[in-house]
Amino acid sequence: MRGSMLTPLRPLGLLLSLLALVALLAQPSSAIPAVTRRGKYLYEGNNRFYIKGVAYQEPAPIAASTQANEENGGFPEPDSFTDPLALPDACSRDVANFRDLGINTIRVYSVNSSLNHDACMSTFSNAGIYVILDLALPLNGSINRAQPSWDVGLLDLYAKTIDVFTGYDNVLAFNIANEVVTQASNSVAAPFIKAAVRDVKAYLRSKNSNVLVSYSSTDGPSGRTQWRDMLAYYLTCGSAATSVDLYGLNSYSWCGNSSYAASGYNTLTNDFDSLPVPAYLAEFGCVEGVGTNNRPWTEVSALYSTPMTNQFSGGVAFSYFPQPSGLDYGLVSVSGDTVTRRSDWNDLKR
Repeated sequence: MRGSMLTPLRPLGLLLSLLALVALLAQPSSAIPAVTRRGKYLYEGNNRFYIKGVAYQEPAPIAASTQANEENGGFPEPDSFTDPLALPDACSRDVANFRDLGINTIRVYSVNSSLNHDACMSTFSNAGIYVILDLALPLNGSINRAQPSWDVGLLDLYAKTIDVFTGYDNVLAFNIANEVVTQASNSVAAPFIKAAVRDVKAYLRSKNSNVLVSYSSTDGPSGRTQWRDMLAYYLTCGSAATSVDLYGLNSYSWCGNSSYAASGYNTLTNDFDSLPVPAYLAEFGCVEGVGTNNRPWTEVSALYSTPMTNQFSGGVAFSYFPQPSGLDYGLVSVSGDTVTRRSDWNDLKR
């Protein structure tokens, strides 16, 4: 009697098992593999990874400059920001352009950790786009080159952003700071950058996160005895627990139809030949004169071919959004919710 009752249940049990298996297989896997560092190169799986990026942040009004900032080699800086990763409609609009351009990375300079970033990060992850995310914020949320310090308040600020973004699979790197040291006289800020690297890496380890930690430097005089190279080697030397995993250089030395030698790219490549970590151009794209559409992007072919790829792992073109005044680095024009590609878009795309 029992056997006759159990027999009809077997097909149903088999069906349920098959449905469970199908459901398991249908679960979304990680949309994008992690980018890792091996020695002085980046890898996606077993393939070397090259950053093909665009800076992605709308420009904000510039704060009034201070005497201390000017005396210490400071650049004009914004006093506010719009978080581009908290605007789902804009991210959905722009990802189509990113696909057309063929990029795999965006660099974002400031985010608001209290906002929701799920939609944008998912949109970019599904498109195969990584994010290099700066942790600093305008004004009081960064290491001050005029009066450098590193304290618990700044670490807590950075940690709030880390807490939010370590949950996403497409964060390529957390950028500790941008252009803190800008000349030899303010290189005294370098130990504070190193301290920030140490503490941020310790915090990431406490969260079981392997996200890379980076720094972005402004360009400067070439040569191993000059501050540009000395800073790069200082921030990448010593224990892995206190040195950056990825080193960025904001370089605008290649203008127009320059060349590998005339632009100084050859010297830069030689100067960085012993750097023990991956290097990339954290910003590039010289603008010659006020106006738009005047960039032939001839540096791209040099950046992504030997001998430069012996030392560099790509770069980030500056910038997606247009500038409201002065030199305009925008690749697009924006009118309301409409974005229009400018004519030099295709030059960069090629």
